[in-house]
Amino acid sequence: MGHLEVIRGKGTFISGKAHQAQKQHSRLDKALEAVSLADLMKARELVECEAAFLAAKDADAENVQRLKRITDAMEASFKDSQAFYDLDFDFHLAVAEAANNKALLEIVKLLVDRAHNHIGFMHDSLSISMPFNVEKAVSTARKVVRHIESGDAEGAREEMCCHLGIVNSELRKEFLSDTD
Repeated sequence: MGHLEVIRGKGTFISGKAHQAQKQHSRLDKALEAVSLADLMKARELVECEAAFLAAKDADAENVQRLKRITDAMEASFKDSQAFYDLDFDFHLAVAEAANNKALLEIVKLLVDRAHNHIGFMHDSLSISMPFNVEKAVSTARKVVRHIESGDAEGAREEMCCHLGIVNSELRKEFLSDTD
């Protein structure tokens, strides 16, 4: 992160650039705070569909088992919207972890964290945690996992787009109903 500097034979010191690195990070955080949910979901689609693609190429048995445990728990949580959202976000992070790319994982963490700020809107206005949407979310998540497990990178990418598309679809419905 640029906060430490290692000087061989002398030790590890706080970098002179640490303050600058923190400023850059906070500017990114502030910029993302101003991003609409629609823009955030588009960015997530671009990043996370590729993460699923890479996960299908690189995931190991442990990654797949973790993904299966999360999707099982997602299905069991349909009556508790907060638990469902937490598990859904865990699912997205687990897919990114299975891609075995630390930079990609950090980007997904940042995007998922920002999406977490919109939970109230997703729950109240978009009805994402309603049983029919939870059922779709669990179904598409399980399909992502199956494609990752079988090494079908294209299928994993497409199914992750379908999974993320649930929010996008509900957003479109909400905006269209506002114009009626």
